[in-house]
Amino acid sequence: MNKSLLIASLPLVGALTVDAHAWGASGHRTVAKLADRYLTEEARAGIDEIIGSDNKLWELSTWPDEIRSDANTWRHTFPWHYVSIDDHEDIHGDFPRSSRGDILSGIDTMSQKINDSTLSTEDRWQALAFYVHFVGDIHQPLHVGNRSDRGGNAVRVDWFGQRSNLHTVWDSKIIDHWDLSFSELVEALDENITLTAHESAQAEPIEWAAESMILRNQCYERLDKNDGDYPDLGYEYAYYNGELVKDRLRLASYRLAYQLNTIFAAD
Repeated sequence: MNKSLLIASLPLVGALTVDAHAWGASGHRTVAKLADRYLTEEARAGIDEIIGSDNKLWELSTWPDEIRSDANTWRHTFPWHYVSIDDHEDIHGDFPRSSRGDILSGIDTMSQKINDSTLSTEDRWQALAFYVHFVGDIHQPLHVGNRSDRGGNAVRVDWFGQRSNLHTVWDSKIIDHWDLSFSELVEALDENITLTAHESAQAEPIEWAAESMILRNQCYERLDKNDGDYPDLGYEYAYYNGELVKDRLRLASYRLAYQLNTIFAAD
């Protein structure tokens, strides 16, 4: 079915809505905890200096979503979690970008702030939390989303008979369906690679976005309506897309570790 036929009749604002919480808490913690296994001593020391040796990288990974409850203070950060780009546009070229920022500019800005000794510890902590979170976000294909359906937020579906939307399915529903803790998911995903020899781990953020832009097409497959008003997704959809979700979580972890190792590399 053509995905445009599934879009609810909602006002289009040219960007995703603020309910775009990629991967959910379990997914973000999984990315951060798996990345932690691949940190160098220099990176671990640098991170400990910012967050304290008794705190963990995955504990701050969900903070950028948690602060959305205080919209008055943090509303300006909402557009940083995604980038809107239509199918005919070139992620490597010029395309309309939000004046309020997007995930590509957010990753770049936060990577510079993390190791800036002129900033306060609080500012660096926030930058690290945003960076860890954004690396996870950009690997969720619908966070590099079409404007027309706001990254799948306007595509109404049923998930095992319960009303939802396509974006939420990819943020959390598929992962939650596995019924694993994030620690168990880390064990299932870890391939025990040599990070510096893993070519995909060394890709740059623009390539992460380009991958998600291509892979998002799979999100719209198998959305044919059944007897109800909306596509009823369940076991078949979860099975069909499970490996892609695992691949994106795994790559996000390796790439996060590689980038943090680079940021904190000794001069």
